Amino acid sequence: MAKIWYSITFIAVFLILLGSSASSIQANEVLVEVDTLNVRSGPGLDYNQTGTVHQDDTFSVQETKEDWVKINWNDTTGWIAKQHVQFQEEHVTTCNVDHLRIRSEATTQSAIKGYLMEGDEVELLEQRDNWLHISYEGVNGWIHRDYTALATKPSDNRDTSNSSDTSVNAEQSIATLQYNATNLRAGPSTNHKVIGQRDAGERFDVIEKQNDWYHIQTENGTAYVAGWLVSIKGSSQSETTNQDGLKNKTVMIDPGHGGRDSGTIGINGTYEKTLNLDTALTLMKKLEQSGANVLLTRDDDQYLSLAARSSFANTSKPDAFISLHYNSAPHVQNASGISTFYNGNENEHLANMVHIAMIDATGMTDRGYSASNYHMIREPQVPSLLLELGFLSTSYEEQYVQTSAYQENVTDGIHDGLKAYFTD
Repeated sequence: MAKIWYSITFIAVFLILLGSSASSIQANEVLVEVDTLNVRSGPGLDYNQTGTVHQDDTFSVQETKEDWVKINWNDTTGWIAKQHVQFQEEHVTTCNVDHLRIRSEATTQSAIKGYLMEGDEVELLEQRDNWLHISYEGVNGWIHRDYTALATKPSDNRDTSNSSDTSVNAEQSIATLQYNATNLRAGPSTNHKVIGQRDAGERFDVIEKQNDWYHIQTENGTAYVAGWLVSIKGSSQSETTNQDGLKNKTVMIDPGHGGRDSGTIGINGTYEKTLNLDTALTLMKKLEQSGANVLLTRDDDQYLSLAARSSFANTSKPDAFISLHYNSAPHVQNASGISTFYNGNENEHLANMVHIAMIDATGMTDRGYSASNYHMIREPQVPSLLLELGFLSTSYEEQYVQTSAYQENVTDGIHDGLKAYFTD
């Protein structure tokens, strides 16, 4: 009888301790909000660094202690600074666009399993870099984070004056914008959403530099701005402006078709010639903001022969010639994606740089870049590309490529690819 009583007592105490331990573990997760964040062996800067985590990584939380969070990480645990993470207590998010593709894997090359419409609410299963594993109406798959509510959540207006675990320059620097309508973004790349625009001459305190981007303080919180769009002045450095990349380069943009030549006509009636010109004008503005000289083969709805366009290029001798088009494959179900064409081995590097940047910026299906013999890349005697930016013969893609979000993203990609090419 005594043995039974002792056994019951032991089990009861064990269950109490187990329950006590379980109650201290928090069920929520954290999302890393900075580019690189150190993981430490304990809750403080005096503890050893055991590794790093990166922006948009998510981890389950074991406990919090003052300004530090203990996370499950790499089959063990570690501590990260609380001020650089966002607690994810909800396990749902909302789609921000129509016809967002649900893919079988976290890549634009994987199979499409379905689509989401704006306002659809999905269950979050996990996150991998910029991809979300979700469940929606019985379908499990992957969607790109940039087109969900997670990409537009405002960051907390935190005091960043205290010591932190991200490489912040202790000296106060000022970023001065060099161009009107400069995009301010939610994170340090063109993959992040535009959260505002400011004009030349406006000045902001710099919090830190992350690669080619500056994290700046605004009156409403914080934002990121591309380093090639600002000049920087600090207490021990002279004012500098970006002197490489697109500055003083001449780029000729060729909006394909025009006038009596409509180009392809979308399944819902979109004229390719009109969309080509819209994309060209958006791209022109961004290139000019980065200091490039921009020429257009046409700036309105006029007909130009292919010979006239290539002659214009050979007379003007730009540093790059970019012919913009949208694709059509009416006999291929759900044809989708971006293709890049070049002529001659000397133009392959340009094709590679621009194509990769467009895919990164848009998340579109990657149809690759390849050599071809189109007139508009064969005849110009300058570095030339022909870009096919989406399929108007596929209904959902026809609608999507006309959205302001896509136009911003795809022109950001072309801009960044050209900048990388000229900087390389």
